[in-house]
Amino acid sequence: MAIDPICGMTVDETKALSAEKDGQTYYFCCDHCRRKFLGDVQTVPLTFQLTRPEAGKTATTTKVQGAKYICPMCPGVESDHPASCPKCGMALESAMPTVPRRKVSYTCPMHPEIVQDHPGACPKCG
Repeated sequence: MAIDPICGMTVDETKALSAEKDGQTYYFCCDHCRRKFLGDVQTVPLTFQLTRPEAGKTATTTKVQGAKYICPMCPGVESDHPASCPKCGMALESAMPTVPRRKVSYTCPMHPEIVQDHPGACPKCG
């Protein structure tokens, strides 16, 4: 296992993206961290390619018409194309549609007939 030099995430060398600098190989969790390491964060093409070593195949990602991209760490940062967050530098992610919350029920493992809408002690056994 290797440590991504940008974000500190532990990555598997056999599956991670890599770059060589000063004769040493570095491994990255994502293309954003790799580009930031190589000093290429300002240039974010609308179409780019990633090659994963384990597959040996290239996947092409293109801009989706009308898609919104947000920073998961900085509320309010939005873009209509993939880019880096101007506040924290993290790669913007595709905005996901909101999913209605499901109702959660809490039951006692000893008394399955006891069902509550909040966590707490079982009224039968505590």
